[in-house]
Amino acid sequence: MEVHTRKHFLHPALSYAEHEAAEHLFAARRDGVRVADLERYVDLGHDLAEEWIEADEEHYGTDFSFVLVVPEIPEAVRSFVSGFKDRTMIKYGYHGHYEVNLVVVAPEAEAVVASRSTDLDRAFAVWSSAEKESPGLLERLF
Repeated sequence: MEVHTRKHFLHPALSYAEHEAAEHLFAARRDGVRVADLERYVDLGHDLAEEWIEADEEHYGTDFSFVLVVPEIPEAVRSFVSGFKDRTMIKYGYHGHYEVNLVVVAPEAEAVVASRSTDLDRAFAVWSSAEKESPGLLERLF
């Protein structure tokens, strides 16, 4: 997915703050997962960033998200993923940044764990409602 943002002053010809953002999602079904497997996916994310990102002033951010669907989530994997955050600034942030995100889902066990900077867990938790119901005015008051 690519997102392009542009701001303009009075007229589109007077534009500034043109930025591009991209998100790449990789999902795979596995028989099991270990922390070493997740570390290899993180390394793959860094390798893809070096190859795919054109570092220029219009690049705002790129996300590489890896989702693994497994029968069960081991406790070591759960603690690794829940505390995981990997954001790399390109040229001290002048050329944007990229992030590597991890999500591990066990649909049969109705369990999911995601890294801190992603909300993809809601998309892969098919056993729960994807939409959060916001309370109405009366519910908020009483």
